[in-house]
Amino acid sequence: MWYIGGVCGFNYGMVTNCYNTGSVAGINYVGGVCGTSYDRISGCYNTGNITGSDYVGGLCGFNASTLSNNYNTGKVTGRDSVGGLCGFNGGTLTNNYNVGDVIANDGVGGVCGFNGSILTNNYNVGDVTANDGVGGVCGFNGSVLSDSYNVGMVTGNSYIGGVIGENGTSDVNDENQVSVTNCYYLAETAAGGINGNDVAGQAEVKTEAQFKGGNVAWLLQNGQEEDVWGQTIDMDNAPIWQTGANKIYKISLQIEGEETNEIYANSGAFSLPVPADREGYTFVGWFTAQTEGEQIEDNAVLTADMMLYAQWKENDATGFSMQENASWQVYCKDGVLHIVGTDAETSFYDLSGSLIYRGNARMIYLPAGVYIANAEGQVQKVVVR
Repeated sequence: MWYIGGVCGFNYGMVTNCYNTGSVAGINYVGGVCGTSYDRISGCYNTGNITGSDYVGGLCGFNASTLSNNYNTGKVTGRDSVGGLCGFNGGTLTNNYNVGDVIANDGVGGVCGFNGSILTNNYNVGDVTANDGVGGVCGFNGSVLSDSYNVGMVTGNSYIGGVIGENGTSDVNDENQVSVTNCYYLAETAAGGINGNDVAGQAEVKTEAQFKGGNVAWLLQNGQEEDVWGQTIDMDNAPIWQTGANKIYKISLQIEGEETNEIYANSGAFSLPVPADREGYTFVGWFTAQTEGEQIEDNAVLTADMMLYAQWKENDATGFSMQENASWQVYCKDGVLHIVGTDAETSFYDLSGSLIYRGNARMIYLPAGVYIANAEGQVQKVVVR
């Protein structure tokens, strides 16, 4: 039985918003939605288990057009050219994902078994197992693969990669140039990105924290004109499709002229770190310029990536940073300290930094001397005569 699909065997028109939930079995050109497609398949999904021999996919066994915005959760089993979404791609695969496990022999991938055209903005979560030419995204790549990732386990005997099992070669006379750009895989799912090796800018390993923390989502989206990738930090374990609210922004942090850290954040939902103590100074906050600029607080609204600079205020000789416009006041009259404008607990220190008094009294008697008063995080100097 050839050309078998859960929705149609052959597609010469357009298949949109269709789904299959039942098991599909055949020999060659078998797919959860379509066995072989010569036109667009979009907005479709498959949850049934798919079984065949060659050119087998969770959505489509053989694609010669465009597969976009589809997904598969069913298990896919076959022999050669087998993928979670597509067994063989001769068209365009974009904005698709696979969750189901994929098991076959040769040319096996979490998204596509054999890519002969364009594969971009796809991801795989399912485990992929084969003998030869097995990749988290693509088993064999003979054309263009970009902006995709894998977090599923990849297991095989030869030509194994977290992104691509085996990558083809091309020369200037080839009509289709082979290229891999901006792809990532989860650490410990495979020994390397392409046939056991990481290649910078092409297929690189990332830690679980980098996947969860927004780093991978930002890298996948960076440089693309259309909004594709997003992630809700502390909710999504890996990048998903962008909805607007889950857009990832990069905040670079600079201290004393050196970029020391970067965080990835959703607008209105992030916390900025407090730098390590700097002797003789008090940390004021994070600003958009090294001097002056706008102060950026936690959970601020973000509209673009930004660089923030730590600003500090030099302490006086007591080691405290004085407040010029504190919301409360302390003054001495007839040898008694009066605290007005706050009901908060107030602490008094001598100039050596030793605590002299702490409490909620509003009138306090202290021996003659110079003291530092601290309340509500604000500090003032007072003299008792």
